[in-house]
Amino acid sequence: MKHNMNYKHLVPVITPLCLWFLSQAFLLWPTFFYAAVALGVLLIVLSIRLLAAETKVMTWPLLIAPLLLFFFSFSVYASLLMSRFWVEVVFVLNVWFAYAYLKNLYYYLVRHEEKRVEKLTNLMLAGTWLTIFAAAATLYDLPEFIDWPFLVLLLIFMVMTGFLWFGFWPLTKIKFRTAAPVQGVSWLVLGALTWLVSLLPLNYNVLGFLTAIIAYFLLELNRAHWRGDLNRRTLKAPLILSAILIIILLLTARWL
Repeated sequence: MKHNMNYKHLVPVITPLCLWFLSQAFLLWPTFFYAAVALGVLLIVLSIRLLAAETKVMTWPLLIAPLLLFFFSFSVYASLLMSRFWVEVVFVLNVWFAYAYLKNLYYYLVRHEEKRVEKLTNLMLAGTWLTIFAAAATLYDLPEFIDWPFLVLLLIFMVMTGFLWFGFWPLTKIKFRTAAPVQGVSWLVLGALTWLVSLLPLNYNVLGFLTAIIAYFLLELNRAHWRGDLNRRTLKAPLILSAILIIILLLTARWL
């Protein structure tokens, strides 16, 4: 047990560094992009599998989704950016999230520190919000490059967000019958509003932010439900904040 823990604590350091080297390899050799992403995804799966090797949490595979989809979404999003500076910012963000997520996961799964649940939940909420921005922005811009129907891309987006939406279950310990109706409806609402947002004549980054703001409110709704505190009072602040951000974004955005 102690022997295993001696090298498991290196996972939160080694894995982000490897992801960084893979991203830099992609910049040097653009044709290596698909291989770099595939290797990064495999590395993430193996890293979390190693951390969860002795865990009794049967739903641990869901804990792979937040980091895997964060890395995948931002890697694809980076391939659409024209500025080398912003590409590097995205890669640094990938490394930071991988380190923070794996570090907290190590303490939760290996050292069994229950106090990490709150930190992990907050990190997953932030990561989900950012992932949805990157995935949505990519969703809105990809039709410019590939001849796929938007509804097909939307379906892929919904599958990805589905894993994010329900990936909190290993931490919340909320019963399936209790969580599924609210989370399922909010997930479908996100899909419907994502399609409506796509009709606006705005830049794909602005559309991605709009979708992310909507997702933020829906995630706060789900979070209140997990705590058994779902009422108008707890949703008032997230609703007002979301409305203000959407209004500011629409008023300052450059319409096409």
